[in-house]
This record gives sequence, C-alpha cells and structure tokens, in this order.
Amino acid sequence: MRNVADNDVIIVGGGFSGLSIAALLAQESIPVTLLEAAELGHLASTRNQGWLYSGAYFARRQRELAEMCYASFCRTVRFCPECLEPGQTGMLIGLMAAAADDWTAAWEAAGIPCHAVDAGEMRDAVPGSEDVWDTVFRLPDRSFRPTVLLRRLADVARSRGARIRTGIRVTRLNCHDGTVQSVETGDRETLHCSMVIIATGAGPEELSRFTACGVDAGAGQSLYARVAISTELVSLPRLSPDPFCFPELDGFNHLPHRLPDDRAVSVFGLDRWDVVSPSTGSSESAAAGTEILSRVHRLFPQADWPDDQVRCWRASTVQVMHADQTEPGLVPWPTVIDHAQEHPSLDNLFSVYPGRATLWSHLAEDAARRVVRRLKPVQSRLATPPWA
Repeated sequence: MRNVADNDVIIVGGGFSGLSIAALLAQESIPVTLLEAAELGHLASTRNQGWLYSGAYFARRQRELAEMCYASFCRTVRFCPECLEPGQTGMLIGLMAAAADDWTAAWEAAGIPCHAVDAGEMRDAVPGSEDVWDTVFRLPDRSFRPTVLLRRLADVARSRGARIRTGIRVTRLNCHDGTVQSVETGDRETLHCSMVIIATGAGPEELSRFTACGVDAGAGQSLYARVAISTELVSLPRLSPDPFCFPELDGFNHLPHRLPDDRAVSVFGLDRWDVVSPSTGSSESAAAGTEILSRVHRLFPQADWPDDQVRCWRASTVQVMHADQTEPGLVPWPTVIDHAQEHPSLDNLFSVYPGRATLWSHLAEDAARRVVRRLKPVQSRLATPPWA
C-alpha cells in the first residue's frame, strides 16, 4: 500500500463528496489520500433521508438547480443502479388543482419527466389523503441506499489509486506563509500535503478550530455564508410501498427503505429547516417528530405501531447561502469555496458543500477542475468522469 507522500492532496471526510472528488483526482494521476474519522459516510451521507432528488421539488423556485438535480439524478442511476431501493417506479406527488398547472409547467421547462396517474394509486399509498390533493403525478424521485453508493464510489476511487483511511480523525491543519503545510491527526501523526480539501460539511467554528492560523471562515466572502441547518425525521414500520410528497402540505414526504437487517421502514419528513449550531450534528431526539407523527396519524388513520419501533431524529447539514437566498434549505446549491479568496488566505485549501446528496457528481467535478487548474495549470480539461 502506498504511503502518504509530501505532495498528496489530502481530503478530509469520507462521504459522497470526499469519495467522488478522490476518484476524479486519482484518475488525473494526482496522488490523493482520504481521511475519515469513523466509517465511510458516517454522518450526513448516511444519516439523512436517502432521497435521490429528480429536481422536481425545486423546479418552481429555481429552474437551473432543478436541471442540475435531474442531470445528477440520471448520472447516479446509470453509475450505480443497485443503490436504488427495489420495487419502486418513482415518487407520487399530490397537488391541489390551483397549483397543478404551475408545477407541471415548471417540470416541463426543466426537462423533468412526469405523468398523471390514476387517483386510486394515491389512495392505495396514502389512505387518508384525499382532502389534500386533486391530481396526482409520478415523478422520477426515488429513495436510495446511501451505503451502496458509498461502496461503489470507494471502489472506483481505490481502483484509480486513491488511498482511503478510516478511523483517522484530523485535529489540526498547520499553516505557514499562506499555505497548509501539514495535517495532524488524533493519533499524533503529521501528514505533509500539497493541498487539503475539507469535505466534512464543516461550519465556520469547526473550520477555525481546524487551522492553526485561525481561518476566519466566511470573512471577505460577499456572495455567501455557511449556515448549519437541520430537519426532523421519523422512522416507523413500513406504512406504504410508495415514496410520496405533498408540496403544499409543508412538503410532507415519505420514503420507504429496507434496513440492513431486512426490516421494512417508512421515513417521514417535512420541507422545514431550522438554523442550528454547527456542532449539533445528526442526533436522536425523543422530542422530535411530534408534528410529523400527527400528520402520519391523519393520513394513515388505521395504522398502529409499537412505541419501541418509532425512531425520531434530527438530520443536519451545512449549507452555503448565496446572496439571493432568503431562507436556509430552499435553494441548496453545491458550492466549492477556495480559501485563497478568504481572509486570511490559504492558497491550497478548499472546502466543499454538496447542498443535497443528489448533487455529488456536480460538486466533485467542480472541485476537481479547480484543484487540477491549481496543480496542473497547463492541463485544459478533466478526463471523462467514471459516472459520465
């Protein structure tokens, strides 16, 4: 196994973002080492909802983002079809008549396929829902198994020469003369590097703790700010085989999943994001989910479940807010921050934020292009990505 060399690009974080960036850089013959504090996908990649967005939910707000989501959705399906939850044909979207034309026009403009379905399909999926929709469409959105996609990305990265180390916690970046000189780990190992990419979804405080020179995360950045946000999720024994969403009911949504022990569960959530402390992370919470459970009772009036099979938690991520955004969670763009543009500047440090897991391929390609331009300025373009 290759040892870490002084010219390695070190990627901190082993989720979708870190692994896909590692695969692209290794494909460009750039030596790369990825360090993950726990197991691959320990936090947001596996603890969030597992919704592979087609972009349909964003189409009315931001057509460009919807188009990007659908392109990345299609890439993911081609690259790793086995990550999709089996036995599904897309997500049911229940709309009120007054909004239906606006939604379908937005989907058509973004190139996202949809088709109206018989009302009986929605009644079968959600028995008590007839008073919250007039028409039903089926969209490509799917629930997916994050661990399967993570394994595929890790295999591709390793096959191209990336070194992946788990159980290695990065505690500090040592900086001198405007560059990151080395990375220190919790095992008191010092790894010298040519560049560092933070792919942990780090908030401002965490970035400042990382660096010995005290990166003032966000200072001098006029276009965006980092915001830690979280949303409530509830898991119950399987109530419906179909994923569904009611955009006008606070985005109330359902995703069916099958757990590794083969238990079938339903995961419910709302399109409601709260600003939290960056250190909050994803956490179990007995108090969470009260409103979601009340909606479940309303839409599945005959359903019952043992208390010990109800799991409520808050899933968190860090979103980069652009100047035209007014509310966290509404327009989750994938963003690469070049710390050479921040103050104090570090010309070999990047941090990346996917926005939504679906957008991992766009984020990876943007980050890899920037790194290659910095390390190989005469190179004009990236090789074709393995998921293209």
